[in-house]
Amino acid sequence: MKFNETILQVEAAGAASSVSGNNVTLTFPATAECPMMVGLHLDGAAKQVEEVRLDSYDYSVN
Repeated sequence: MKFNETILQVEAAGAASSVSGNNVTLTFPATAECPMMVGLHLDGAAKQVEEVRLDSYDYSVN
C-alpha cells in the first residue's frame, strides 16, 4: 500500500509487515480471517489523520 504520508510503523493482527517511507507491505497467511484491521503510526509532522489517504495498492495471492 502506498500512502500520501510517511508511515513510521504498521500493525496488522496475524500479518508480517514492513514499512519504507510511505510504502507498507503486509503478508497474511492463507489461514487469515476477515475482517482485516490495520493500524498506522504516522510521522509527527503528518497532516491531520483525516487527510491521510491510501494512494494506491496492489496484491497477489500465492
